[in-house]
Amino acid sequence: MKNKEQRMFDKQLQEDFLSAWPIDTIREIPLPKYVSVNDKTTFCQYVETITRPLGSINGMNSINLVSAKGGGQKTARKY
Repeated sequence: MKNKEQRMFDKQLQEDFLSAWPIDTIREIPLPKYVSVNDKTTFCQYVETITRPLGSINGMNSINLVSAKGGGQKTARKY
C-alpha cells in the first residue's frame, strides 16, 4: 500500500495532467500536439514520461497510442 506522501504526489500528478490536458482539449487535439519529434510538450510525451509514476502504457512507447512520428527518415514506411 502506498504511503500518504506517495498518494499526495500521485494526486498532484493527476491534477497536473488534467490541468495540462483537459478532456475537451484531448477530444480536439491536432496531430502536432498529439505527437511530434523533439517536442517534450506533446500528449504522447506527457503520458509516456511525466505520468509514468501513475502507471505505464507499457510496450513500445507511443506505438500504443496509435500514432507515432520519427525524425530524420528519408523514406516513408507503410504499416
